[in-house]
Amino acid sequence: MTPAASSSKSLGAAFSPLSALLRAEDADKLSSIIRAVANCDRLELVDRLAQSMSRGKRVQAYVLNAALTAKGIPPVFRYPDFYPSADDVNQKNDLFMYDMQWLERTCGFHVKKIRFARYRDMFTPILTKFCNAADYVFYEGRRPAWRIVASLALEEDMQHDCMWLRSEPIKKKHEFISHYEGAVKRALKADLDRVTRSSIFTEDDAKNSLERRFALWVCSQMTHGKPTATAKRYEQMTGQSMNRHIAFSQLKKIKIATKKISLRP
Repeated sequence: MTPAASSSKSLGAAFSPLSALLRAEDADKLSSIIRAVANCDRLELVDRLAQSMSRGKRVQAYVLNAALTAKGIPPVFRYPDFYPSADDVNQKNDLFMYDMQWLERTCGFHVKKIRFARYRDMFTPILTKFCNAADYVFYEGRRPAWRIVASLALEEDMQHDCMWLRSEPIKKKHEFISHYEGAVKRALKADLDRVTRSSIFTEDDAKNSLERRFALWVCSQMTHGKPTATAKRYEQMTGQSMNRHIAFSQLKKIKIATKKISLRP
C-alpha cells in the first residue's frame, strides 16, 4: 500500500514520457491487445504488471494497467508486492498516466467540475488527445501530485482509487495504512488464535479470516469505516463480493481486536 510520492530528486533524472512510446504504437492494435489481455485472471495480470514495471517494459505495463481498469480494479489495488519508486520521474509519469486512465474510464461525469480545459482534455478515449493533455499537465514532473489533484478537483474517493494522484491528507492516510499494517495483522492474528479450532473452524478458516479482516481494515481506512463503502472497496481489492451487513459485523470484530493498538495518524 506504500504510495509513490513526489520528490525533487526525480527532477534530475532523464525524463522519457510514456506518451512518446504510446504514440509509436498503432492505437487500434493497442486497443485490441488490451481487450484480449483483459480476459486474463486478475492475479495473473497483477503479477505480470509487477514484472513489467520492474523490468522497465512501459508499454507492456500500460496494456496490463488498461486491462485491470477494464476489469474494474483501481490503481491502488494493483501493487500488493511491488512498490513503485518515489524518485523515478518516469515511473511517476507512468503512475500518473495509469491513474488518469482509470479516472477517464470511471469518472467521466467529473469533467463538469474541472475548471481548466487542458485538464478536461484528459477525459477522452482518443489516445493521442489524452497523451497531449497528460504531457501538458504532468509538465515533465515539475507539477506535484497535490497541485494536479487540486486542479482536477478530485474528490476523496477518487484519490483513494489512485496510486500517485493524491493530496497530502490522502497521501498521509496511505502512509498510515502502510505504517500500521504489521501491527494490525498481528492483533488480528492474536484475536483469531484465541478461537478454538474444530471441524467447523479449522486452521485454514483462521488464515482465510485473517486475510479477509486485514483487507477489510485496509479498505475501512479509505471509507471512514462505512460498511457499504468498505464492502465495495473490499470487492475491488479482492474480487470477492460482500454485503454491508457482513462488512458491518466484521468491522466490529476488527475494532475489538485492534483496540489496544495506538493507531495515531
